Amino acid sequence: MQIATVVVASDNRKWEIMAAPVASSRSTDTPTARLHVWRVLVMLAALIAVVCALVLVVTSAA
Repeated sequence: MQIATVVVASDNRKWEIMAAPVASSRSTDTPTARLHVWRVLVMLAALIAVVCALVLVVTSAA
């Protein structure tokens, strides 16, 4: 989880928005990476299933 912090640069007076991590340990990053990989794999499997179903419909109709 990240919190957005606002930092004012003193030299050119621009506002910079930076993300500061709340917990810097790697244990919090590992489950989110695994969840991302899991979601990508599930979407890939669903895409393959849709393509196979379309191929089956096209071949059975011909």
